[in-house]
Amino acid sequence: MQRPTANYWSAIADLIKLLPYIRELVTRSHAIQVATVTDNQDPANDRRIRVSTEAMGGQGQSYWIQAGRSTSYSDEPIPPIGTTVLVCFVEGNSSDGFLLRTLTNNKNPADLSQTSPVNDNTQEIPGDERRLIAGDCKIGVGGDKDIIVEGDFTIKCNGEKIVINAPQGDIEVISSGGGNIKIDGSFNVDIKTKKTINITGNEKITLSQGGATFIAANGYWEIKNASGQRFRFGGSNGGIIELDLNGSNMNLINATDIQINGKSIATIGATDSHGDTIVSRGW
Repeated sequence: MQRPTANYWSAIADLIKLLPYIRELVTRSHAIQVATVTDNQDPANDRRIRVSTEAMGGQGQSYWIQAGRSTSYSDEPIPPIGTTVLVCFVEGNSSDGFLLRTLTNNKNPADLSQTSPVNDNTQEIPGDERRLIAGDCKIGVGGDKDIIVEGDFTIKCNGEKIVINAPQGDIEVISSGGGNIKIDGSFNVDIKTKKTINITGNEKITLSQGGATFIAANGYWEIKNASGQRFRFGGSNGGIIELDLNGSNMNLINATDIQINGKSIATIGATDSHGDTIVSRGW
């Protein structure tokens, strides 16, 4: 028996190297396959994944395949490792595959809190979301809608106005956690109602403009102008009425009479009961 030559063993070695490729060719499948995601950290950052099909038996994984999108304008999160997916390979070529969709499993569980799986929809995004709508957007909700935000909530409008309309209900702005509510307008702020406006402050109500202030606090009212004159009355204990002119004069115009406890006040120039003229104010 002739001993194998060096070329023979070389050919055998080359054949062994070709076995994975031969196996890939003979096991190519043109059908949709069930697979498990094994890697989602694409080194090229093209949002591709690697999977292990049932035919691989968990002993290997595919080349990087396209994760796919539901539309040309969306970019959903790629499936996490361990997710069961449906994949397809073009002409059965394992280096030219793409993800069709994910299936429910322990890595992608169903939302058991849904009251009607036929009608309800659940979407959970583990990271960030950015949504851009070039045209108009209309959202119609037949029932209630709750928006819960753990951080800040900002609404920015580059148009002319923001409208909140509740034709059959109330509009409430509530800060129950101890925070402040601020309305800051660069131009005018108008408040108009067909009925009553109620403003209640448990501690204090202050209106300010140009150095003048109006304060309501602890049961008293105080009005003060920029020149320092002050009028105050009331208080939690009844209090007194104070009129502080801050060194200025006080003029009463077009007054027919001024009385204290039903009696008119005498003024300079008035005639008393003896026919004398009052010439000093007496204080």
